[in-house]
Amino acid sequence: METGAERITPFLVEGAAARPVGSDIWSMLPPSSPGQPYDRKAAVYDALIGSAWYNRFIWGADHRSYAGFARKALGSAAGRHLDAGCGSLVGTALAYVETAQSGSARPCLFVDASLGMLRRARARLGTLPPAAGLLQADLRTIPLRFEAIDTVLCMGMLHLFDEETAAGILARLRNSLVPRGALYLTSLILGRPRGDRFLDLLQRAGEIGVPRTREGALAIMRQAGFDIGEARQTGNMLFVVAARR
Repeated sequence: METGAERITPFLVEGAAARPVGSDIWSMLPPSSPGQPYDRKAAVYDALIGSAWYNRFIWGADHRSYAGFARKALGSAAGRHLDAGCGSLVGTALAYVETAQSGSARPCLFVDASLGMLRRARARLGTLPPAAGLLQADLRTIPLRFEAIDTVLCMGMLHLFDEETAAGILARLRNSLVPRGALYLTSLILGRPRGDRFLDLLQRAGEIGVPRTREGALAIMRQAGFDIGEARQTGNMLFVVAARR
């Protein structure tokens, strides 16, 4: 069984440095870096994302579908799996726990910029699956190993950033995938009046980037080097499976 830094080094370029910051959690951010906004919002985030009412009423989505989408990503291949912007795993931890209990756990790296989120994610995972690690890092700069990862799960990240930043992150993820490796991505998009109004409020509050249409989100993915295989919209939530071109 891999332990400590050996859990994360297969995903990163050779020589990339990380320091331990908690139980099975490592960080690539300097000790002097300021706290991340989601460190303070973790409890509120959990309450909202884990709420059936919030997801159904605001976004027109079923919160149980998030774990189902994660299961689909985990069951699609046997190699390394990256959860990019994993958050607290409030909607997806069950998929990882079930996979580990089945004896088919894959090498997994959970990445988020918020240490507060990662601590909650670590608690939800319980006994950490073999070859799984948690890493505090910025997806805009994380030094992922070239063509080393089979699947990437990226849930609720794309809508947080402007087009240039989002495309840059996706290009970095694309380069980390093996040839024809798969990206499983969700994003909030325009498409339902109540949700559209809430997206506008979040954008005005500086919580997300400018809201996009379905085609706008898919265009960024294509620009970053992905071929879209599946794109399904439920309310304001877009579920995409794409392959590295």
